[in-house]
Amino acid sequence: MSQQNYSDFSSPNDPQTEGVWTAVHPSSGQAQHFLKLGNTHYNNYLTLCVRSDLETAITNYRRALELDPKLSEGYVKLASALWDKGDITVETAIEYCQQALMFNPSMSEAHLFLGYFYRRAGELDAALAQFHHAIQKSRLQSSRPRIALGVALLHQASESKDLGVASRIGLVLKGLTQFGLGCLLLPTDARTVRHLQAALMKDIQVYGLLGFGKALQWVGLSSVSVAVYKWAMTVLPNESVFPHLMGDMSRQQKKARQSVEYYQRALQAEPGNVVVAKKLGNAYFEGHDLVNAATQFEKVVEQQGGDFDSLYHLGRIYSERKELMRALYYFKEALNLSPHNPYIHSHMAYLMFKLQDFDGAIQEYRSAITHGEDDVWTSTVSQTLGVLYYQVKGDLEAAIAMFQLAFQLDPSNLESMAMLADLYFEQGNLEGALECYRYILTREPHNAECYNYMGYLLWQMDRNDEAIEAYKKAIQLDDKSHIAYNNLGVIYLDEKDSHRNAMELFKRALDLNPKYTLACFNLGRAQEAMGDEVLAANAYSEALALNAESPELEDQEIMSRLDGLFKV
Repeated sequence: MSQQNYSDFSSPNDPQTEGVWTAVHPSSGQAQHFLKLGNTHYNNYLTLCVRSDLETAITNYRRALELDPKLSEGYVKLASALWDKGDITVETAIEYCQQALMFNPSMSEAHLFLGYFYRRAGELDAALAQFHHAIQKSRLQSSRPRIALGVALLHQASESKDLGVASRIGLVLKGLTQFGLGCLLLPTDARTVRHLQAALMKDIQVYGLLGFGKALQWVGLSSVSVAVYKWAMTVLPNESVFPHLMGDMSRQQKKARQSVEYYQRALQAEPGNVVVAKKLGNAYFEGHDLVNAATQFEKVVEQQGGDFDSLYHLGRIYSERKELMRALYYFKEALNLSPHNPYIHSHMAYLMFKLQDFDGAIQEYRSAITHGEDDVWTSTVSQTLGVLYYQVKGDLEAAIAMFQLAFQLDPSNLESMAMLADLYFEQGNLEGALECYRYILTREPHNAECYNYMGYLLWQMDRNDEAIEAYKKAIQLDDKSHIAYNNLGVIYLDEKDSHRNAMELFKRALDLNPKYTLACFNLGRAQEAMGDEVLAANAYSEALALNAESPELEDQEIMSRLDGLFKV
C-alpha cells in the first residue's frame, strides 16, 4: 500500500504550500520540531477541549509528515487527532497506525493505538493482540497498554454472551490483573507519568468505578450499580462518563425526563462532546419536547457544520411541528451529505406532496425507490407513488407500473396487489383483476372480501356459476356479509330466474343491514317477478325512503319501477 494513500498531503508543486517547501528544507530535525508543536497543541486540546488547538495540532502533524513521510509517530498522532475531530473513519485510522508500524514495527504506541481502533471497530480479538504487542515492545514502560488490555478483557467478559461462568470469571481475573499491573508499573513508565499522570489517575478511578458497576450489573445487581454511578458523579463531578452512562440507562428505561437531566450534566462536564449533545436532542425528542430538541440539534449543526444525524432529526422535528418548509430545508441539507439516502428522499417527497409540489414529490419518491436497499420498505414507497400517480395525476399506466413493482419487491404486499386489481378493473382488464385476487387468496385463503370481489368480476364476465360459487364461499367465511347476500341474489334473480332463492337472499341482506337501500330495491324486483305487486310496491316505497337517508340509486329508477306496477 503506497504511503500517499494515508498521508493526504500536498505535493511540493502545490501553490498553496509552495512557501512552506521553499522556506524550509525537509529534514528529520525540522519534522521533529513540527511533531513537538503538534503534541503540545494536542495535549492542550485534550486538557482544555479548545477546538482551535486540535486544528493547529493536525496542521503541525501534517507538516511533520510532509518533511518526513516515514515519521511513524506522526501517523499515529495524526490518526488520533483526526479521529477526535471526526474527520476519518475507524478503518482509515487503522490504516494510519498500520502505516506507522510498516516504518517502525517496534513502535509500542502504534500497537497501542491500533488496538484501540480495532476495539472501536468491534474487532476485539485483533485489539487484544495489539495490546499484547504493545506490552512486549514497551517492557517495563507498559502501564498504558496493560491498562488498555485489562479494560478490553473486562469488556469481553461482560459482553460475550456465550461464555460459561468459569470462562467469564477467568477473563475478569485476567483483566483485573493486567489493570493492576498497569497501575503498579506507572513509576517505571516515565513518558506516561510525565505527560498523562493526572489524566491517567482519573482514568484509573473512572475505569475502576465503571468496572465495579459493570460487574454488579453482570451479577444482576443493577440497582446497586446505579448507586455506584451516582456516587461516582459526586466524587468525580467534572467527569462526563457517569452522567452519560446514567442518561443511556434512563433512555433504555424510557425515562425521557431523567435522561435529559443526566445528558445535560454530562454536557456541563464536557461541553464539546457531540455524541452526548445528540443524545440530549434525542432524549428531548423522545419526551415530545420538540422545541428543545430542535434547539439542541441546531446547536450541534452550528458546532459541527454538517452533521447528518442532527440535520435528519431536525427535518423530522419540523415535519412533526408542521413547519414544512423548514423541515424541507434540513432534509435537503442532510441530502447534500448523503445524496443516495432513500429515507431522506422519501421524507422530502412527503413534504413536497403536502406542499402540493406533486411533480417534485414524484421525483423524490422515484429517487427513494432507486436507492432503496430494503425491498419491503421500497415496496411501500412504490405503492405510495402508485397512489399518487392514480389519485393526483390520473396516470393509470404509471400507477399500474408502480403497483407491479411494489409486488415484485415484496410478494407479501397484498395491499398493492388489491390496488392493482382495482386499476385492472378500471382498465377493463377483468382477467388481470381476477388473477390478482386469486394470488391474494394463495396468501390469505380465508379472505371473504376477496371472494366477494371475485364473484362480482366473474358475474361481469358472464361466468355465473363460478360467480355463485365465489359468493357462497364469501358467505361461508363471513355469514354477516350483507353485500355477498345481495349480489348472490342478483345473479339468482337476473341470470338464473330463481326468484324465490333471490328473495330469501335479499331478505337476509336486509336482516343484516336494515338500511341497505339496494337490497330493499332488489327485494321489490324479486317480488314483482313473482307477481306479488303489493309486496313489491311496499318494497319499492321503503327503498325510496331509505334512498333519502342512504342514497345508492337514482330516485327516478325506483319511481319508474313503482309506477310500472300500476300501469294498465
